[in-house]
Amino acid sequence: MITHSDENLLDALLLEFATVPQRFKSFLGNLQGERLRQAVEALLSMYMEDLNSSTLRERVTLLVAGYEPSDKKLGYNGVKGQIKVEVKPVNIRSHGKDKLNGGGNFSDLTPERLAKLEAEGANLHLLVSGFVDGRMVYVLEFPFSCPTFIGHLRTLLHKRWPTGRRSPGEYYRSASFSFKHYKDCPDLKVIWRNPQVETYQRYLTRELYQYLHQIRIGGP
Repeated sequence: MITHSDENLLDALLLEFATVPQRFKSFLGNLQGERLRQAVEALLSMYMEDLNSSTLRERVTLLVAGYEPSDKKLGYNGVKGQIKVEVKPVNIRSHGKDKLNGGGNFSDLTPERLAKLEAEGANLHLLVSGFVDGRMVYVLEFPFSCPTFIGHLRTLLHKRWPTGRRSPGEYYRSASFSFKHYKDCPDLKVIWRNPQVETYQRYLTRELYQYLHQIRIGGP
């Protein structure tokens, strides 16, 4: 929770960085001890909880899973050897009604893009992570080629474009999936689970919580 004093400090920090960068280092150098901790915590809280940007949550997910984040604007989110990965981090607010269901969303899916992703075969994985107020609860990993997962995406695309034809620049903006669409994948792994997962039970769907609660880390 960011307090009013934290907001004031964060505002000053952002203004110095953006408007007088030549003075920023000295300003930052004057922040010590508790004030420095408050500034860092306020900054991280703001962006880890930001519902409009998943950049930091995506990067944390990659790091936890041992992938090297990619700095490329286009392409995949990270790599580990020959394995490429797409990351779908979801964050919910503790005071809201939403629950984490192990899902994610593709905002630019097309039949052509799905075919391209499928062509990667076993070299493409998906990382799905869940956060509550910016605090990580789980990271799951499975091959994109998981049959039930691919089947779900194909069904969504077929419903959107029954004839297989679409207008130029037209995308499926809300191709969502959940845990039920990949739960039976034999290569599904729990990469990370919050040690206090029981305290997050109310924020998880029943099926996902039961899975996370009883599974051993590193595989099914």
